[in-house]
Amino acid sequence: MLDQEYRFSSKNICKILVARGLLSKEQAMDVLKRDASAIKALEAKNAEKKRRDSSGTVIETPVTFADVLVALKIKRIADPSKILDEDSIYEAMAEGFGMVYKKIDPLKLELNLVTKTIPRSFAMKHLLLPLEMDGDRLAMKI
Repeated sequence: MLDQEYRFSSKNICKILVARGLLSKEQAMDVLKRDASAIKALEAKNAEKKRRDSSGTVIETPVTFADVLVALKIKRIADPSKILDEDSIYEAMAEGFGMVYKKIDPLKLELNLVTKTIPRSFAMKHLLLPLEMDGDRLAMKI
């Protein structure tokens, strides 16, 4: 059972990954112990290479628990020859939260849809990406 207080907490994500056979309980406990220090290390690393967009605005990307899991290069419990990667983490999370997971191929995005349907500032603030238009319905990536 997931904690309802904060759905996307590191504890809930670990529960989902354990339930899906991607992490063992021991690996999850180890990661949870190292979470805070790993986040600080990744934030320090990210601060060194802040990016700017074409208008010169600094783009800051917060460090997520998924970033921590990927950075720790954890071996999958079901297949130790594979490292836990971002795609498998997000796919498991989507499934665990009853959502649809769709990997986006940036080369297949419709540029006019992405740039003309939603103001950039709104999309950045709410982390939205327009994907496709179906009649009068707009499919978005959140």
